Amino acid sequence: AEMQQKTLQNESLRKALDDQSKTLKSEKEQQQGFLGSSQALYIAMQKTIQHLESNISKLVPEVEEIKLKVRDEERKVERLQQTCDDLQGRNQSMQKKCRDLKSKFNAYDEWVQHTREEVEMMKESQRVATEEWLQKIENCEGEIRFLHEDIFKLYSSCLLREPAERKRDYDELLRGFKAACGSDLGSGTLRRMHAELAEIRRVCRSLVGSLTSSQRFKGVGMIVRTSKQTVIKELLPGGPADESGELREGDVVLSVNGR
Repeated sequence: AEMQQKTLQNESLRKALDDQSKTLKSEKEQQQGFLGSSQALYIAMQKTIQHLESNISKLVPEVEEIKLKVRDEERKVERLQQTCDDLQGRNQSMQKKCRDLKSKFNAYDEWVQHTREEVEMMKESQRVATEEWLQKIENCEGEIRFLHEDIFKLYSSCLLREPAERKRDYDELLRGFKAACGSDLGSGTLRRMHAELAEIRRVCRSLVGSLTSSQRFKGVGMIVRTSKQTVIKELLPGGPADESGELREGDVVLSVNGR
């Protein structure tokens, strides 16, 4: 029984040793497989590292070129930043100039508005002054017309007087004209003024008819004075010349019946 028991123990030990050896063998095989895979992985990693080193060696020039480009871009950025700073300074200066110009423009606009108002006031005052001068000129022209009439009356009355009285009146009249006008007015000037300014009238034929049918008057019914010119001295009341209304005392007779 002890022998059997020992035999059983030995068999169980042998069986356990076999199992343990199998396990060790299996572990060894696993370790060998793991070692092989590790070696393969290491080899693959070595190849990958070599490939990467090769790629890195190829990329180094490109990286250097990129670094150079980056430096160039940084310089460009610095120059652009400096340009931006300069432009910003110029912009501030231009804004200041614009503000100054705007203030000057506003002042100029106010000056123009004030000048325009002054011009309008000057125009208005000039218009009023012009109207006043035109009114004065019109008044002077009216006075000149009245003065001409007075001159003609005086001239006609002088012509109707006797030579001595005529010369005295002429001299007095000329002295007055000379003192008033500051110029010499002779009888020739007066005759020329009379010839230029006097109204020339033609007597209508009804006066001739009244002459033939009149029983009271024999003739025209007027008294004339003849010197260098024939002047109507007086119109007889009720006579054909007076009733016609076309003749006045002081008129110069230029022609009778076309002669």
